[in-house]
Amino acid sequence: MLLTLLDLTLASAEEKLAPHWDCSLKGRGDRIFDLVYHQAGKDIPCQVNYRSLDTPDEIQVLWQAEVQRNYCEKMLSKRLDELKRQGWNCVPRQAS
Repeated sequence: MLLTLLDLTLASAEEKLAPHWDCSLKGRGDRIFDLVYHQAGKDIPCQVNYRSLDTPDEIQVLWQAEVQRNYCEKMLSKRLDELKRQGWNCVPRQAS
């Protein structure tokens, strides 16, 4: 049985999706995703930021939530799964 990142994320309420991800295709590190929580210890409000190494100073907010719990985690997990299916390698990274 193939488990997706979302399955692994939701497997335990205590386990959280890593907040920082680097995704590369054929060795190029060109996609960076950051899961941002606006209040320490709370999962909302939140947002998912994206930037490309081609334009590292341009940060795009892909998703944000004020009241819907786990929305940012679910959306990021879905995007990481999509990229993986397309041949990208996505790995957690330390905050920069």
